[in-house]
Amino acid sequence: MLRHYLASTLANIARTPFTTAANILTLALGLACFIAAFGISAYWTSADSSHSGANRIVVIQTEARSAATAGSSTVKSRMSTPIRLAMDLRSEMPELEAVARTSESGGEVPVQAGSNTVFLTTVGADRAILDLFTFEFVEGCADTALRAANDVVLTEDAARRVFGDSGALGKSLIFAGVVDARVSGVIRPVRHA
Repeated sequence: MLRHYLASTLANIARTPFTTAANILTLALGLACFIAAFGISAYWTSADSSHSGANRIVVIQTEARSAATAGSSTVKSRMSTPIRLAMDLRSEMPELEAVARTSESGGEVPVQAGSNTVFLTTVGADRAILDLFTFEFVEGCADTALRAANDVVLTEDAARRVFGDSGALGKSLIFAGVVDARVSGVIRPVRHA
């Protein structure tokens, strides 16, 4: 029986090679699209699951629309939220345990420590971000980090790029040639589950 199916399939392929190739190609393309969609969906639904309480964290993202040309608009998503939104959420929804606002730099910023200058991608955040997300501190701790207005937390890689192998905790640096900051913590790389 199996030999009959195989012989029939081979005869069909020989008789209509273009149709067979098109069928195989569309099946392969469909399978590739399914695998890609499944992978992206799995990443989106589990990206922050390494943090404790991840199922209770909601991320609000800003979308800015601008009329570029007649009839079309450009949409830019940013991991930033207006100050007013955070204030309103805190006052109008007191049942929220914590609200943290973030503001991305929009690119790499020059960071200077002494004579060493490196370019880093930065994200500004309220201190409450340490209450929402679980970061593994290498230097300092979540209780003392980001207490002052110009405190910063660096990843291990960023601290190594800026300060070399010497400890970064308590050291000063300058962002974009303007903002004086003090390192109040160094964290391990942010994990994506």
